[in-house]
Amino acid sequence: MQSIKTLLLFVHAIPGTAEKIQIYMDRWKHFLEGRAGEPHTAVCILSTQSTYMSDLIDLAKDSFGERCFVDPIDENESTMTLIGNDLALTLSGRGSRDQWIPYEIWTSNNARMWTEGLKKDFEERGYNYDGN
Repeated sequence: MQSIKTLLLFVHAIPGTAEKIQIYMDRWKHFLEGRAGEPHTAVCILSTQSTYMSDLIDLAKDSFGERCFVDPIDENESTMTLIGNDLALTLSGRGSRDQWIPYEIWTSNNARMWTEGLKKDFEERGYNYDGN
């Protein structure tokens, strides 16, 4: 197993205007190319519907190769059980109403599927995460 010590996470990385997209793409290119030579660094991109997202994904894949993870997701039974446990903990720990919002639960659901998917993808590619 190869250890990953730094995970570069890109979430909603593309801004809304063409002018800003070009500025950010130049920054992302410089940043990713500068970090790609670090053997214990990987990149994970949670994509959006932006048509420019594929440019960022291509750049990350070209720079990081096998250490680039895009939209990892796991929807198997064990992950669904974890999501159910997460929900039970949220609802039992903070009351029945006015202490949580539906968006929070939706986001937690996504985060759990992404996290479990990333762990699965790491294992399949022979990586483990060691942030120490």
